[in-house]
Amino acid sequence: MNKLISKSWRNNFVRTGLILAYLGNGFFYIADIPYAIRIVLIILGVGLTLFGCYIWTKLKNRHWAFMFWGLLTPIGLLGISLLRDRSIHKEVEETS
Repeated sequence: MNKLISKSWRNNFVRTGLILAYLGNGFFYIADIPYAIRIVLIILGVGLTLFGCYIWTKLKNRHWAFMFWGLLTPIGLLGISLLRDRSIHKEVEETS
């Protein structure tokens, strides 16, 4: 998979997931939306956010379990972004 495509997928999944989770959790309390739709939006939002974080950790060549830091939004996203990128070290070793 191309790295540029993966980074854009990561961004789209994380952003869409956060927006859906926010809409399901906060915004629809103002509007008269059924409770079941809110739950579906929250679950879908958290799932998309976790999948985006999974792509992010795989791009950094880290274990898949680091994706669960995405549940601690926004602090968890900061933690994932500050992880050291191990894929750079592998590329340097392969070229030497």
